[in-house]
Amino acid sequence: MRIRHLILLTATAVSTAQARAPREGQPLRPTLAVVPQGNEPALQYGPTILPRPFGGELVDTLSIIGRYQTGRDTLFLVRGSGGASCPSRYVVVAPSRGGTPLVTAPFGTCALADAKVVRGQLIVAMNADAVGGPAIRYAYIGGQMRPLDAPPPQATADTTCRSYESAGAVGQDAMLAEFDRTFPDEFRHASELKKVAIAPDDLRRLVTGLACFSTWPGAEKMVPEAATPLFASKRYGDASFAALETVSQTPGVDAGVVAAVRQFGAEMRYYVGRRTAL
Repeated sequence: MRIRHLILLTATAVSTAQARAPREGQPLRPTLAVVPQGNEPALQYGPTILPRPFGGELVDTLSIIGRYQTGRDTLFLVRGSGGASCPSRYVVVAPSRGGTPLVTAPFGTCALADAKVVRGQLIVAMNADAVGGPAIRYAYIGGQMRPLDAPPPQATADTTCRSYESAGAVGQDAMLAEFDRTFPDEFRHASELKKVAIAPDDLRRLVTGLACFSTWPGAEKMVPEAATPLFASKRYGDASFAALETVSQTPGVDAGVVAAVRQFGAEMRYYVGRRTAL
């Protein structure tokens, strides 16, 4: 009886292992990974490299927080660290079937996030800022992370601009090229901006990051030209200028950031005025 029992256990274990193992010749499902690209971290899904997933926002490190199944879709939550002033920002990567994975616009309040699937929908919750405050929730809807709660009354402002000298000469050229290649297409066209939902906090961080990046050698024309549709749009133009003004008047913001946003605001009024004249 003992021998027969052992044979049954062995057969069951083998059949279970075979059921869990991929079939011969069946390709393994690719997964998301953090890989180096030049002086910056990037994401890789299968053979596809996703450089600068945070677009105009400069981050120092990338971390994959989790993988979530929502129906037939697989979603990855990725955290980007921007330093002490904003230790946690997020994007969601959604691999498409047979195409380039979709990367959402950066979102978050700089606080650590808790993500879960609720009734088939990815919900990401975090405090209103890095040190506390009421919970703010975001939901993955139609390829975007949209806030379910009102943003905090006064979001903390970025306090430093990353120096271009820290990237080194080679890194500077690489980052300029990557910005030009990866700055979201929907931000470059007024017709597409009508369809994009940008939360106030996300807009403030976006324009502040653009202002800081525009101070880099070689970016002084590239960035304003790329940002002109955003600042000229009826939906986000006034809000973008107001966000720059808010940052420049927020107590405790680094003098370099204040100078950058004020200079960028003046440049964008020139670019928008020139576009209107044309």
